Amino acid sequence: MIKEKINLISQKFKGNLKTDFFYDRIIILILTLALLFNLAIFILFVLKIEPQESLLPTHYNVYIGASKLGQWWKIYQIPFCGLFFIIINSFLAFTLYEKERLISFLLVLTSFMVQVFLLFQGVTFIKFIGD
Repeated sequence: MIKEKINLISQKFKGNLKTDFFYDRIIILILTLALLFNLAIFILFVLKIEPQESLLPTHYNVYIGASKLGQWWKIYQIPFCGLFFIIINSFLAFTLYEKERLISFLLVLTSFMVQVFLLFQGVTFIKFIGD
């Protein structure tokens, strides 16, 4: 009886995963690239930012320069926000894939583009701190 319930639950779980979302090469490619870019941001910060007592600029404004100072670990908000964005957009893309594939592609593509901008922001930040 317990084995039958386990089989029933596992078949329901497998039925949810049989969507074409996980077999769509374009979606998998874009999500993989987004995750790799996010990982690159993490690695960049781990290699370039060392724990320190002094405050670092956490916000930069074009008009006045560094406008906010914060502790070194607050810089990791950038890749964590990017990862959160990937997770939310991937979940939305998965739930909408069967009904609206175009919206799913746009959500995944947006996740990738956000990671590109965050990586650019991270590299700019590292160059700004290095001066």
